[in-house]
Amino acid sequence: MLTQFFSETLKSLIAEPVAATLRLIEQTRSALVKAVESAASASGWTAPEQLPSPAGMPTLDVNQISQMIVIEKPRVLSLCGRSAVAAYVRRRLENGFDRILLEFLSLYANRLRRWMEQSINALRNAFNEFSDMHRAHFDAAPAAADASEIEKNVRILREWNTADALPGIGK
Repeated sequence: MLTQFFSETLKSLIAEPVAATLRLIEQTRSALVKAVESAASASGWTAPEQLPSPAGMPTLDVNQISQMIVIEKPRVLSLCGRSAVAAYVRRRLENGFDRILLEFLSLYANRLRRWMEQSINALRNAFNEFSDMHRAHFDAAPAAADASEIEKNVRILREWNTADALPGIGK
């Protein structure tokens, strides 16, 4: 009973930060896809293959840690109420399982960090490949001599900057 409660609590505590990390990577990917599509449409090209989606996110195996942490509830404790049980479990976790929990969570954090770095690097590499291709195309194009065209393009870029800022980056 307490082991199941512990594993469910651990899952719920870690689920939101992990989901937020995935959401931020997806938002960054979406912003980069919009930039790629805008550049492709401005140049008259079709957008190349999609940028890579994050895949292979490490999962949290709470069963592994739950098997290592066994908290037996003394029979007399059930007479004391919920707050006494919570205090007992908290003391047992603090006294006997701090090191195990710290190692487990550190290992998972490292795996999640490596996955995030790999996902962002894959996005960066695909985006750089696309931008290098378009940079070569635009560098070869004759320079626009019309000042009104340049002003129009600058205005469009400023509107994009305020409307479609990358997630996590200030406007």
